[in-house]
Amino acid sequence: MRGIRLFTLVAIGLALALATPHPTFAGPPRKMSLVKDYRNALSAARGNPAATIEVHLEFAVKATLAAKEENNPNYMGFTGGADNVQYLQEAKAVLDDLSSEKGAADPEVVALTEKYEAAHAEVAAICDSFNTAKLQNEKAPADVYKGSDRGTFDKQIRAEWAKKYPEDQILDVRFHMAEWQRNKEHVWQSASQSWRDVDMSVLAVSVIVKTSDEVATTYPAYINKNNLSGGAITIGVDTKGSEYVHKEILVATL
Repeated sequence: MRGIRLFTLVAIGLALALATPHPTFAGPPRKMSLVKDYRNALSAARGNPAATIEVHLEFAVKATLAAKEENNPNYMGFTGGADNVQYLQEAKAVLDDLSSEKGAADPEVVALTEKYEAAHAEVAAICDSFNTAKLQNEKAPADVYKGSDRGTFDKQIRAEWAKKYPEDQILDVRFHMAEWQRNKEHVWQSASQSWRDVDMSVLAVSVIVKTSDEVATTYPAYINKNNLSGGAITIGVDTKGSEYVHKEILVATL
């Protein structure tokens, strides 16, 4: 009986599996179709640098539009892994080779350079509009610290940031922590085989940098106070790495 019951359960499971339709996904098949069309177009343009460049540019725009329509942020922007970026990079590589061969002033090179710049600008505009819509609900950091030293710290942060990132335009510095966070501990140092006292306070702030006319990016910065050295202050602004949280907001929210 046990064998018959097991056989029956397996048969029922198999029947259900065969009867149940496979799930369908809207995004990947469209992406696969776009990639297939791209490869076919490239194959047709093989041996013709100008046509190859135009294929790359055409599909850079198409890939960006498809990502926007599908609300897929993984294929938006100018991050290295997005298809639109790769297509633009491929176009630029062929264009650079053609320019080296024929000269930058060659009429064909000039015309293709204009097409590249136009496609790049179109991709950027699509990405900006996508990001603007996505960021409608993002709020600017709070500004809650009321210490009398706030003005001094604001100037120090701006000065350190300008030294580290001279190309950045700071729109604002927000003090989103109301109070210092203090850390006191007794730390064992294996190198010297001794204990060391640590007494540090930190006040984190948000540095808001212009990304475009509509979008800004917030980065953390840190005011560090060594309570064992008479309250000596150091400013930490090396915070653009991936280990730190960055957030985009609309300039209009400031």
